[in-house]
Amino acid sequence: MKVRRVPALPAGLPLPALTRLQRLVSNRWVRLVFLALSLTFMVFVLRSYWVDMLLLSYRPSLSPAWLAVSFLGVLPALLLEVMLWRALLAGLGHRLSPRRSAGLWFLSNLARYIPGNVWQFAGMMELGATSGVPRAATMASIVLHQIGSNLAGLLIGAPLLANALGASLEARVALSLATAAALSASLSPMAVARLNRLLARVTRAGDAARVHLSSGRLILVLAGYCLYWLWVGATFWALGRGLGAQPGSLFAWASAFSASYVAGYLSL
Repeated sequence: MKVRRVPALPAGLPLPALTRLQRLVSNRWVRLVFLALSLTFMVFVLRSYWVDMLLLSYRPSLSPAWLAVSFLGVLPALLLEVMLWRALLAGLGHRLSPRRSAGLWFLSNLARYIPGNVWQFAGMMELGATSGVPRAATMASIVLHQIGSNLAGLLIGAPLLANALGASLEARVALSLATAAALSASLSPMAVARLNRLLARVTRAGDAARVHLSSGRLILVLAGYCLYWLWVGATFWALGRGLGAQPGSLFAWASAFSASYVAGYLSL
């Protein structure tokens, strides 16, 4: 007889309450309600932006070709982001197919439009659980994704931030060297080994062998996030041209996009 291993339950929450909560969020109708709420709030967000544009008397000069380039270009970039998160999850000992990963990622991202910052992450944890991924492992992969993505976004947006703050050339060089030193220390084999041991405890893997995030893998993932921000920034530049904005520097647009996006995550 095959014995199914029951994952350890988080401390601090009574068993009956936890059981009722998991039963509630696993209900199909509850998930459909959350999906409907996500789409409804998305419409409200778009409507508020449209009202802002009308108040500013903004009249875009549309270029269908550039709009098509922007739309078609952003789809591969979003899939790249999904694959980077999938690689982090695989490093925690859990693999999902590309199709399942994309479905889980995009469905849970709709919940970010519901007021409150927890729904997207809760959705990923619950959808991952239906695919056999422990909630703790999904949450750990989300944290790693946020760290890697925001760090790469800061690296790409640093030129714009330094220019906005009026930093001197010497200050920019010093900041770049300090960032490189910090990255080298955090991605060293000793630091990564400690990270693996910590993640093994957090995800309740039982041993560090199931958690294998090497320095090489983390460097490739970080480079992938940098490519992602440059790629999305390029589609943002194409969108600007499609709406009649002045072309400007492609890298400046990418830097502005990543810096403002990360600022939105870090702001209260």
